[in-house]
Amino acid sequence: MPKRLIGRTNRSRGAQEVQLGAIIKSKYGTDLFLIKDFPSDLRPFYTKWSERSHLTKSMDFTLRGQEIVSGSGKADSYKRVLEAMALKGIEPDEYRAYTEHYKTGGVPPHGGIGTGLKRIVQSYLSLTSVFGT
Repeated sequence: MPKRLIGRTNRSRGAQEVQLGAIIKSKYGTDLFLIKDFPSDLRPFYTKWSERSHLTKSMDFTLRGQEIVSGSGKADSYKRVLEAMALKGIEPDEYRAYTEHYKTGGVPPHGGIGTGLKRIVQSYLSLTSVFGT
């Protein structure tokens, strides 16, 4: 069993997202914007790298300074997954069940997105929380 969760990232950047939202709003007059090509150190090891290896093929849609949709391409080669694990200090044996699929060539190019419906409602209605409303 892995000692850490796959995809666990530093979510303490919430205050920075709020500040960025305020800057975008004042400069461009919009509450909704897209951030893409995150640095690889801000994304999980399985995120696909762009042609510039320090960046990833990933994005966040942000509404009023809060991420509401996040997505990325996923790594599709065993070599790439091992390189990313090494850079993040992850022991491949912790994720053997995950990496075995890459070893046999069973992982086609793929990606995905996640949508935070609670966050969308909360941001759209300018609520501090959707609980108890």
